[in-house]
Amino acid sequence: MYNKSHPIFEELGTPADMAGRYGSFGSLYLMRDDLNQAEEMITKCLVIYEELGDRAGVARNSGNLGYLYHKRGDLDKAEAIYENCIVIFEELDDRAGIAQFTCNLGILFEYRGDWAGAAAHFRRSLAIAEELGMPDTELMRQSLAKAETHLAGGPSTGSGGNAE
Repeated sequence: MYNKSHPIFEELGTPADMAGRYGSFGSLYLMRDDLNQAEEMITKCLVIYEELGDRAGVARNSGNLGYLYHKRGDLDKAEAIYENCIVIFEELDDRAGIAQFTCNLGILFEYRGDWAGAAAHFRRSLAIAEELGMPDTELMRQSLAKAETHLAGGPSTGSGGNAE
């Protein structure tokens, strides 16, 4: 799919257009679990956004790279990437970005079975999301409730945070 459309985009698009296309292809490959292709596309996207000095583009697409590492099981690398995204969004005063990637960290901590860390991240992301009137607050609220239930001695899970 990428090989057929790439020459057209290169000829007609600006570097920002190309970065967006690479990012879109990276997301698509992620959804298809083609992690090697996803990493290639996301990396190309990030190089262009870095060259353009587009910090928001870097942060948003780095988040996809974080998700990719999460899917591969490299949770430490995913965590570092998500934390870097939050730093960039804080510098840009992009509170929606902060909420999104703080929630991503909550999911990662939940996956590890670190319920205190998950609850702290879900609590922070929910507070920001509610303040901004973001639409995804119900899922954040449910994730926070699940983490707090585990902290209170509720359902027991092993690592992975997938059992109820």
